[in-house]
Amino acid sequence: MKVSYKQKHLRNYLLLGILFLLLGSWRMLQGIDQLLGYLWLSLALISLSHYYYSRRKAYLTIKQGYLYKNLLFSQRLLLSDIKHIRKFAGDYTLMTETTKLTIDTQIIDADSLEELECVLAQLDLENS
Repeated sequence: MKVSYKQKHLRNYLLLGILFLLLGSWRMLQGIDQLLGYLWLSLALISLSHYYYSRRKAYLTIKQGYLYKNLLFSQRLLLSDIKHIRKFAGDYTLMTETTKLTIDTQIIDADSLEELECVLAQLDLENS
């Protein structure tokens, strides 16, 4: 199961990347302060890479009893090891004996959030 990002969240990274690309290109073509132009182009590359990676991979993936948080340095949590689920300010914090994983629900698609809540409810743990 994949828990995807909201389209608005993805679109913001795409628009930021395009804006940085335009600013960097304009700086480079004008020939003024090329170091700043390279900075804008670097930011464009980072934003567009983040957009592509986020679009290709979901925010969370649940498969074979594991929950994966797909970031640059991915986090993995065994669902059966979860001891406690805490919901505070819309975010979920999943805690095991040794690790803690926070899930930001503000950037999750509404349909995916419902599926995630069903999976978390099946764990039958105490919520705070």
